[in-house]
Amino acid sequence: MKYLVAETQAYEIPGRQEYLYDIFHLFFIPQNTIDGFIPLTPLGVAEPSILFLVGHYDQIAKYLAHNADQIEEKTIVFITCYANYLKIYKKNKVKWFTSFSKNEISYCYAGDNYGFGFEITESELNFYNSKETDILKRIKENFKAL
Repeated sequence: MKYLVAETQAYEIPGRQEYLYDIFHLFFIPQNTIDGFIPLTPLGVAEPSILFLVGHYDQIAKYLAHNADQIEEKTIVFITCYANYLKIYKKNKVKWFTSFSKNEISYCYAGDNYGFGFEITESELNFYNSKETDILKRIKENFKAL
């Protein structure tokens, strides 16, 4: 499992680390930046082949343009707006999901109102609060398939 946060959202990393620990019961450690994204790598045994990408549409599109062929994960979750436009980078047999949106905009809420140290999407809130223990089922019930 990999969790990539856009460099421009680096200030969110401490809050996202707490969020991820609560969900996966693993510590996620920041690594060196790769093409504008900071990987948060889990310590310990991680769940199945999943990549989370958090950032603005243009940042994710640039990352995919440079790295789509090297992505090995079979499930990718985008936390961004305009995710439908990213489909040009999609490879066969890879399951893509995105945060729920209205008119392609993935609205964020003030995380501190919900006990989080970053602005959070509705899908992330629902993912956090889900009782489902199977991570892939949890993704399917809280994010929209692309």
